[in-house]
Amino acid sequence: LCDPWWENETEWHRAWKDLFPVDWQEIVHPAENGKKHIADVRTGHGWVIEFQRSYITPEERRSRDVFYRMLVWVVDATRRKTDGAQFRKALEAGTPVGGNRQIRRVRPDQCRLLQEWSGSPAPIFFDFGNGPTLWWLLARRPNEPMYVAPWSRMTFIAIHHGKGPEGARDFDEF
Repeated sequence: LCDPWWENETEWHRAWKDLFPVDWQEIVHPAENGKKHIADVRTGHGWVIEFQRSYITPEERRSRDVFYRMLVWVVDATRRKTDGAQFRKALEAGTPVGGNRQIRRVRPDQCRLLQEWSGSPAPIFFDFGNGPTLWWLLARRPNEPMYVAPWSRMTFIAIHHGKGPEGARDFDEF
């Protein structure tokens, strides 16, 4: 059976996948109902990384969150022209956490990207382009504060390759 979650890949999607070994890409996961789901990447430590450019409904996202127990989302935050400006505005209006100016408590009410991705138990990283920084939307439950932090693109890739900084061999350690 075909994967109902499958979609055409963009250049952005393929570029991300190509950062990982070919034998980690397009891994089939059979579901109990007989359907087959294809993960973009499954790392050597069992993490599934899904690269998402197109809109995804909250219901579909939740179904993937449940199906893939160890899931990380990387979201192309350049899909809509307004997302970058709205995200920067949320960051500027946000509050630093515990004296750390890097981690910010933000309100999603004026940022569609944050609204769409809130409530996921999986780690979510926003990619705003080819710069060195991803933005990590820290796990959040509905009706709780939302936090974002910058994360090095190179560190993200290295950790999933089992070559993280300070001896981190796996994303679990973070």
